Amino acid sequence: MEMYAQYMGKSVEDLKADIKASAGRNVKARLVLEKLIKDEKLDNIDADIDNKLSEMAKNMGKDLEEFKKTVNNDMVNQIANELLMKKLMQFLHKNNEIK
Repeated sequence: MEMYAQYMGKSVEDLKADIKASAGRNVKARLVLEKLIKDEKLDNIDADIDNKLSEMAKNMGKDLEEFKKTVNNDMVNQIANELLMKKLMQFLHKNNEIK
């Protein structure tokens, strides 16, 4: 960490403070997004996940049930997060004026 701080032209303490501030902003942003997803009921994505898994299975030449046996929770969570962010961005774009 000392070498990185030196490279960035900062002290280790300043670098730690920057990292802490950035982490705080990231957590706050994530909490706001999660609240918006919940409040706007954008989190009903089970059918969307199945559709995505069906698409992936088709691309691999497998039927859905066979493909689901090869999918782990991390992959399903990643798909869910991508779908949630896509729905959120669509919602924000639709309900806000872009300048």
